Amino acid sequence: MLPIWKLLGFILYIVLYFSIFEPYDRWPPSSLKSSFFKVLPVAHLILTVISTSSEEETHTKPPAYRRFVTLGLVFSIAGSSILWDYFRLGTVLFAVAQALYVLAFGFRPLGSGPMAASFGVIGTALYVYVVTDLKEGTELKVLLLVYTVLILIMAWRATAQFARDTTVENFCGCAGAVLFVISDLILAVDKWKGSFHNAPFWNMLTYFVAQLGITLSACNTRETKFYSHVVKKKE
Repeated sequence: MLPIWKLLGFILYIVLYFSIFEPYDRWPPSSLKSSFFKVLPVAHLILTVISTSSEEETHTKPPAYRRFVTLGLVFSIAGSSILWDYFRLGTVLFAVAQALYVLAFGFRPLGSGPMAASFGVIGTALYVYVVTDLKEGTELKVLLLVYTVLILIMAWRATAQFARDTTVENFCGCAGAVLFVISDLILAVDKWKGSFHNAPFWNMLTYFVAQLGITLSACNTRETKFYSHVVKKKE
């Protein structure tokens, strides 16, 4: 079963973040304090994956899956903590996180061609839309291209896994991946295409829920059942 009771701290940290900094129509000022409270929810998710992995119940996902998700959360924390002060480096760290999530979701089975093509079209459209008015240099455009490719591959693989096997953990992974794309799109639109109402709130909310979905995909377990066999002796 999913460790819902272990997520009380995650919810508390999100409430604290929104209560202290009120990131509704403005981004919180960059500081050690804001970075600390921003990464607390994801840090709690790391502990959730680790604690669930140590339990003796049968896990629905293999150890490698849980390991890649844990590392992805770690790199997400690193990227989130420095994103505003060092945007390029933060984006690189998030790109590593997306690559780790891709490794978690895997490439087998590959899935249907139309699904892959759809994500390719979506990725191309989003990238062109974001960089059309981008005045920064080529270096940032290349970095954003690499990141867009990685996050769309991540969302494609999560969706393909859910299409193959509609289990609760695959649904959580798929929902988390899609929300991650939405969260980053909100950030990009607000940063380069003009701010819109409550962008900081929706960006952080979708980001936290996205990480929650990916975490839950790694934490589902099922009880191990023991069966007794009665062997009757032949007379």
